[in-house]
Amino acid sequence: MWRRFSRHRGAVAGVVGVALLVILSLGAARISAYDPAVQDWTRRLESPGPDHPLGTDEFGRDVLTRILYGGRISLLAGIAPVVIGSITGIAIGLVAGFLGGRWDLFLMRAMDVLLAFPALFLALAIVGSLGPGLLNVMLAVALVSIPGYARVTRGQVLSVREREFVSAAVVSGAGVGRLMWHHVLPNVMTPLVVQSTLNIGYAILATASLSFLGLGTQPPTADWGTMLANARQYLPEAWWLAVFPGAMIMVSVLAVNLIGEGLRDALGR
Repeated sequence: MWRRFSRHRGAVAGVVGVALLVILSLGAARISAYDPAVQDWTRRLESPGPDHPLGTDEFGRDVLTRILYGGRISLLAGIAPVVIGSITGIAIGLVAGFLGGRWDLFLMRAMDVLLAFPALFLALAIVGSLGPGLLNVMLAVALVSIPGYARVTRGQVLSVREREFVSAAVVSGAGVGRLMWHHVLPNVMTPLVVQSTLNIGYAILATASLSFLGLGTQPPTADWGTMLANARQYLPEAWWLAVFPGAMIMVSVLAVNLIGEGLRDALGR
């Protein structure tokens, strides 16, 4: 599998892109000498130059520094909702698919209710109810991703539970819990790994979208979506305020999706 993955040029490029994002974000304090929150009104809206390679914003803050620190938010916002959503959704789909009957009916109808709403609209409603903030955004993005994991897991479990090795485990006296977690779950993880990887890109984009609307991270915390929102009124005179954060969102989402595509091809899914 790893040999097939390494031959996928797009996937390798995605790995390199994500690795660079991680290194630059975590090493932001060493790479830049500026503080992402300190304002310098004497240097506001400076175009890219030697002192500020990506220019300064409307408060005189270094754009490169804020992009680097904003990468930490994007990494957290991409990984945390996927972890929460996948664990919850996989557990629901596993129980529904293996136990069937009323469990299946109740859990899947609950997932259908969540799927009845557009994902971003539902996340917007949840954050609007809980209040703005990164934690609430991550919880909302995690919640809207649960039905997808649950349905994929259930479909895989319905197929795997009828196989001979599961029947042999039943005959040997394995309990329901052991059957689900030790025999069925490991054999349905392949498509879920691919889906989780692809969902990281969606989580990054969704978090940036909610921050753009003012519901995500709050000033003065550096965040790509918030930087885009603040750049709208300065587009004619300061193009760099929107171009560089937007490019980072595009590159990070593209890199994660390329990894997901490579995993799907390598795993034959």
